[in-house]
Amino acid sequence: MLNRIMDQAMLFLLALGCLALLAMVLLTAADVGLRYFFSSPISASYELSEILMGVFAPVAILYCAYRNSHVCVDILFEHFSPGMQRAALFLSNAAVLICAVLLTWQSWHLIGELRETGLTSATLDLPMWPLACVFLLAFALYIPTAAIHLRRGEKQ
Repeated sequence: MLNRIMDQAMLFLLALGCLALLAMVLLTAADVGLRYFFSSPISASYELSEILMGVFAPVAILYCAYRNSHVCVDILFEHFSPGMQRAALFLSNAAVLICAVLLTWQSWHLIGELRETGLTSATLDLPMWPLACVFLLAFALYIPTAAIHLRRGEKQ
C-alpha cells in the first residue's frame, strides 16, 4: 500500500518537475531569442527561472533518492571491511533520514511564515508559499524513502 502511494506521489511530483524544467528551457530560449533578435528580453525571466528551479530541484533530489540512482564515488568505501561498510552505510543513511525529517519540519514552518508575512516575488508579485509546499511534499516523501534505505542498508 505504501509503495503504491509513493509511486503515485512520485509520478505527480515527477510530472511537476518535468513541467518546471520544460518551462525553464522554453523561457530561457525565448528570452535569449528575444534579446538577441529584437533587443527586448523578457523582464521577469530570471525571477521565473529561480521559481521554477525551486520546483525542479527538490523533486529531482527526491526522484534520485527514490530510484536509488545518486552518483557515488566509492574510492574509500571499497577498501573498508564488510562490517565497516555496513556501519558507514548505517551512519550515512541515518544522517540522510534525520536531514529529511528536519527539512520537512522546517518546510512546514516556512509555509506558515510565508503565508503570515505575505512574501511575494519582486517583479511578478507571485506568492512564495506555494513553492514552499513543493518543498514540504518532496521532503516529506523523502522520509519513507530514506527509512527504506536505512532499513535495507543501501547506498544513497
